[in-house]
Amino acid sequence: NNNNWNYSYNNFNTINKSKYYKVLGVSESITKEELKKVYRELVKEHHPDKFASASTKEKEYHENKLKEINEAYENIIKDLK
Repeated sequence: NNNNWNYSYNNFNTINKSKYYKVLGVSESITKEELKKVYRELVKEHHPDKFASASTKEKEYHENKLKEINEAYENIIKDLK
């Protein structure tokens, strides 16, 4: 039944999208300009250069956080006009 697959696929995309908004701490009504500003602030906050002398565990946390932020930003920005 193709319609059920289509519904599930669309529902999955919606769940994924809301995850990305949550990662960035923004609402789904954010503008492209606002998103860019939030993104830049988060990148500064978690940038590896800022944690050069931190413990390995702390470095890994911020590296992973930055990957999440980048993935979320890339997936949201492409849908904004």
